[in-house]
Amino acid sequence: MSLEAGEVYKTRAQWHVSKLSRLFTLFEELQEDATRVTSVLDLGCRTGTTTKQILEFFPNVKRVLAVDGSKSMIEKAQETNPDPRIEYKKVKTQTIEELETETFDVVVSNFALHWVKNKEKIFDDIKRLTKKGAYLLIGTCADLPDFHKALDRELRTHFSIAETQPFYYFDQPQWTEFLNEHGWTIKAINNQFDPHPVDRKDFLTEWWGASKGRAFYGHDLSELDQGFQKSLIEKLDKQYFNGGEWLFIEETITMVAQKQ
Repeated sequence: MSLEAGEVYKTRAQWHVSKLSRLFTLFEELQEDATRVTSVLDLGCRTGTTTKQILEFFPNVKRVLAVDGSKSMIEKAQETNPDPRIEYKKVKTQTIEELETETFDVVVSNFALHWVKNKEKIFDDIKRLTKKGAYLLIGTCADLPDFHKALDRELRTHFSIAETQPFYYFDQPQWTEFLNEHGWTIKAINNQFDPHPVDRKDFLTEWWGASKGRAFYGHDLSELDQGFQKSLIEKLDKQYFNGGEWLFIEETITMVAQKQ
C-alpha cells in the first residue's frame, strides 16, 4: 500500500529528533542564552515533531513559523503536533521570500537544505528574514550515503532514467566558505560519521515508495515486480545486511552560525 510522505516521516521522526538534540547541544556549548529567543523559523518542519522540540529548547518562544513544501507533512503536523505558538504553513523552501522581513531570532533547518539547489537564493532570503545577530542552526549530510547511491543507481537503471539524484550537498569546507560569503559567521561546527540502520522489510515500500519513489522515479516502488524487488534486496544484503536490518554510515554536519 502506498503511503503519503507525511505518514512515513512521522514513523521515522526519532532520527530527526536525535539530530536536532545534537544541534542544540552545539548551541549550548557556545553558552548563548536560549531564553532571549522569542521567534523561530523552522525551515523544513516535516511533521512537526522537531518543531515541538524547538519550543522545549527555547522556553520563551512566542512564535514558531514552521514551513514545509509538502502538503501531507503540514497536514500531519497540524494533526499530531498542534500548539498555539506554532503556525504551520505550506511554503516551498525556494519561495520563502514571501515571509516577513527581520522577524526571526533563530532559523533552524534540520536535514532539509540538501533538497535546495539554489542555496544562494534561499540564504539571501534567510538573511533578510532574520534580525541583527540572529542565529542559524543547520543539521545536514555532507553527501548522499553509499547505500542510497547504490539503491538510486539500481532504480534509475530499472526505470531507464538518466538524471542524477536530486540532492544538493555541501561538505564542511564548502559550508564554511558559503556561509561567510553570505553574511554568516560559523561559531561552531561538528562532523560525525553516524551509523544509520533502516528496516530491511519496510524500507523499499514505505520510504522510497512514499516520499522518493514518485518524486524521483515517477513510480511507487510497491509497483516493482517481485523478481526485481528480490534481486535488489539481495544486492543490498551483500553489502549492508546487519542482523535483520540494513546498516550504513552517514557523514553528518551540525553547525551554528551568527548573522554578521
